[in-house]
Amino acid sequence: MSGEVASANQVRLIQWSLMRSLSTTLLRCFSNVEKSVTFCEPFMFPYYFGDDARAPRKMAPVPVPARLQTFPQVKQVYEAEYPGKSFVFGKEMPFQAIVDNYKYLPGGYRHSYLIRHPYKVLKSLQRAVAKNENTGYDHMVWDHIDYEAFYNFWVKVKDELDPNPFIFDADDFTRDPERLLKRYCSHYGIKYTDKMINWESDPNFLKEEKECFQAFFDDILSSRRVRSDPNMVDLIQHPPDMSNECVEFVKCVERNLPFYKKLYDERTSLSD
Repeated sequence: MSGEVASANQVRLIQWSLMRSLSTTLLRCFSNVEKSVTFCEPFMFPYYFGDDARAPRKMAPVPVPARLQTFPQVKQVYEAEYPGKSFVFGKEMPFQAIVDNYKYLPGGYRHSYLIRHPYKVLKSLQRAVAKNENTGYDHMVWDHIDYEAFYNFWVKVKDELDPNPFIFDADDFTRDPERLLKRYCSHYGIKYTDKMINWESDPNFLKEEKECFQAFFDDILSSRRVRSDPNMVDLIQHPPDMSNECVEFVKCVERNLPFYKKLYDERTSLSD
């Protein structure tokens, strides 16, 4: 894995998460940083739609940007120079980006991690999948929710590339988005502004990505601020009732929960 350092005046950061973890909300926050470049899962294009696609599902054809058709191209886009920009930010998911033994992991970036209780990830994913008729993304692939692989990726990057990553939980973010986002920005030397949690409509936000997965982005595209709920229930302290869930759902939560908890214990919490 490459560990080259970008310009001292430019922060380069990749945010890693699993599906349905409020990661697009965070991307929307950082799309409002002045002199910034943001990427929304460019590795998803070769993973799902490229000639060397790795996805375990057949996707309906969609327009793929010419610069994002292969894994090497996406790496080049990340590692390109962006003169005049102070912040380069990408949101990614390990299962889409970490292929061929980390061959295409972009160099010159710091890393951060957003986690969410697997029960909430799965409930949200089920709702999104139900809206994706005739796209190929209209059924569950349970193995895509894999906190063991996510945990192992966090350990590897922490040991070899970024020894001090910021890791936080989606529920903490929801309870007090301003406070947690300020902590996040301070950690990486990003200037916080109120525009990160309150914004105007932007027709260019996710212009390419929504061609592929409109149902996954409906909520954030219609929002004008980060939604908050200070009374969000802690599912670690109060486990959810899964008596009405299917066997695959319960098994997936139980398989992922131990590794999610390991990451949860490493997070920056609101009380830190």
